[in-house]
Amino acid sequence: MPSPFQAPVLRAIGLAMLVAVPCQSALAQGAGDPIFHHYRVLEPTIQKAAKALSEHRFDEAKQILEPVLKEVPDHTQAHFLLASMAYQSRDFAGALAHIETSEASLKDLSARYAKVLSKRKDDDAEDARVTEDSLRNLVDAGYDSIDDILGDKRRHLKDLEAKDGGLLNQDVAFAVPAAYSLLHGNCLFRLGRVPEAAAQYQLAIQSDPKNTRAWNNLVNLYWVEKDFGQARATLAKAEAAGVAIQPGLKKSVLDAR
Repeated sequence: MPSPFQAPVLRAIGLAMLVAVPCQSALAQGAGDPIFHHYRVLEPTIQKAAKALSEHRFDEAKQILEPVLKEVPDHTQAHFLLASMAYQSRDFAGALAHIETSEASLKDLSARYAKVLSKRKDDDAEDARVTEDSLRNLVDAGYDSIDDILGDKRRHLKDLEAKDGGLLNQDVAFAVPAAYSLLHGNCLFRLGRVPEAAAQYQLAIQSDPKNTRAWNNLVNLYWVEKDFGQARATLAKAEAAGVAIQPGLKKSVLDAR
């Protein structure tokens, strides 16, 4: 019977995906909350732990993560790495607990980032108002020509707009990556929580419509559950999206009656 778990999940995720969250530009913009400073400082440690994990040195990876968890107990990347290790060690309940903590931490970061963005925009609006008042006072006092002053104002407001244009929407900056939803779905599937697993695979596909493993796992899930109609429909959607389904799984789905 085809299985969605023919290779360790980390081979599908890759080292780069392990350390891609949270968004670095968002961390750089989140100076108003100390949590973002912690994440920036701890990033090299996370990279080191991810490398150890990718080389299957689990004990070393866990040891590397200890100071991270001491400083930020719900560190989203740290818990994702721990979830990955637990999953590969077949501790599916433990893996699920870690991935749930990781995703909850992302939601918290998103809320914190929203506050930072709101304050940044309020500060910029106040800055623009003060600039406008100052320029108006210069006009009233007879300094410079009105065209020069208006030009200064336009340049200043353009600078503010450019700065705000670099800000990321918090839903984008801290969206749950497909790799997280995929691992979450795998944990649920292993624990027999099939409808919840399907929902997580669908979230992974929403995040990354070309995610081959998520599509294959979803097709496989429906086939294992003998929901052959849904399996064939999902297979068709995957192929329409340009995603290849494993030949053995595809044949099993198409031959199923």
